[in-house]
Amino acid sequence: KEVEAFVKKYIAVEKIGKAEDLIDFINLIISSKNKFMNGSIVSIDGGIKWYFFYNIDFVASNKLL
Repeated sequence: KEVEAFVKKYIAVEKIGKAEDLIDFINLIISSKNKFMNGSIVSIDGGIKWYFFYNIDFVASNKLL
């Protein structure tokens, strides 16, 4: 239940990603159709709100670790 609450609160897509979720993106990157993407950094994180990781007091007070 704690993990489900965390996911719903902090991940925009409200689920934990699986390897299958990355397949379409990986296929795009390695395909010949990908002719313009160059040196990009792409976050594949479901829209997680990373701000709380930078505030150790927030993390500790909410027992996230």
